[in-house]
Amino acid sequence: MQRKPFEKLCSIEHLEQAWQDVKAKNSQGGIDGESIATFEIKLMENLQSLSDELKSGNWKPFPYLRIEIPKKVTEKRQIGMLAIRDKIVQ
Repeated sequence: MQRKPFEKLCSIEHLEQAWQDVKAKNSQGGIDGESIATFEIKLMENLQSLSDELKSGNWKPFPYLRIEIPKKVTEKRQIGMLAIRDKIVQ
């Protein structure tokens, strides 16, 4: 039996691949303060939690962490940083 696309996206295998992609980019964390290193300490527990939240429809992304970076001498660029778990889902 072939899995439905959403079920495939929620699978541990798929989330683990997404984790590898986020980790390879050495992404920074967001508003929750969790880093790549701290997420990895409980990797399988975190991925299982994400999978369960997605399947049950209870996953909610954290708010963006807004930071400003210099663009020019007098200008700044605002960016929003996602939490590691939200980067994996997206």
